[in-house]
Amino acid sequence: MILSKDFLLKIHDSCYINRWNEFLRPIDIIELDNQAFKWILAYILAKIEENQGVKIDWIKLVKYLIFDFLDRIILTDIKPDILDKLKKEYSEKLNDYILNICKNVLDFSFLKEFEEFLKLKVDFEYFSKIDKNDEFLIKIIFSSSKLASKWEYEKFIEPFNEIKIKNEKLNLNFEDNEIKEKYGLKSVGIILDKDKENYKKFLDICFSLRYQIRWTGKHRIPKTSVLGHELIVSITTFAFFYENNFLNGKNEKIIYNNFFTALFHDLPESVTRDIISPVKQATDDLPNIVKKIEDEIVSKELVPLMEPFFEKEIIYYTSDEFTDRILDKNGKIKHVSWEDLNTKYNKTDFDPIDGRLVRICDHFSALMEADISIKHGITSEHLTSGREGILA
Repeated sequence: MILSKDFLLKIHDSCYINRWNEFLRPIDIIELDNQAFKWILAYILAKIEENQGVKIDWIKLVKYLIFDFLDRIILTDIKPDILDKLKKEYSEKLNDYILNICKNVLDFSFLKEFEEFLKLKVDFEYFSKIDKNDEFLIKIIFSSSKLASKWEYEKFIEPFNEIKIKNEKLNLNFEDNEIKEKYGLKSVGIILDKDKENYKKFLDICFSLRYQIRWTGKHRIPKTSVLGHELIVSITTFAFFYENNFLNGKNEKIIYNNFFTALFHDLPESVTRDIISPVKQATDDLPNIVKKIEDEIVSKELVPLMEPFFEKEIIYYTSDEFTDRILDKNGKIKHVSWEDLNTKYNKTDFDPIDGRLVRICDHFSALMEADISIKHGITSEHLTSGREGILA
């Protein structure tokens, strides 16, 4: 079974993994945040490619992102050059180790797919003999990973380690041309094109969500950012669908929509900052007022930075993100009941989103954040009452 306590705790292991440990860092650079930003990059890269006529297998891309995430958190913070040597010379043993760790975490079918993905990565990196469709998705995974590290390097590492980088003659391969040429994706060149600044500005805003720590003002271990929280909600949302055999059903669009709704559901907080639940719920009218203000600010500050071919989709994901909804024949958002969503509207043409499920996973993530801290011995009235309130 994929949706298990062990699986969810394994996801949270990424909260404890610090990156760039050999460098001076202005903040803790956490693996969970890096992976979340990488997923956003992968979405943007795939959207650009799709807009240029490339057919994207979105469900497989989502699975590959999850598999790559698991691969990374199990191997923790091994230096890239050491990891490359290990994978090149001992890939089979290394993969066996990873799969052995996951055998009690993942169900059999998901574990088999994970095993195939690990082999694909090795074949792509060292033998270049894989299916063209898989090769394209792996290129998106690798490119988004490199870009996510580039963002961290330029914002956190380079400005604070100039002397070390110069004295040790470190070459971390983050030159734009090198990244463009490495995997040959047109989308990478577009994102790095200095004449297309809106991409960088939009991604910078997404990146900034890692600065916003959840449970503001409350001491908690481990701390999680809004950006990292979005990944946890998206992976939990996917796991619920997988667990209920939706992947064997007729409509993959709802899986795709739910996953990316979860990944972007807190994007408005990048321009409004976090408005905590007690404030939002102070009166019956306040949630609607807060949402209206959020929508106005998003429309003014975020929408102008988005390209037309993904703007409407992200707005659809972030508008009334916790409601069950579809798009009518005129492209307008229509709220529907959960029963109707999963019966007569459960078709690709309606672009369905199960916002209630995303909300459940959002609450579930908050529950785990409180519960894990309490079990570490770091607790407070806010954490215990928060945990009990969510359970209720």
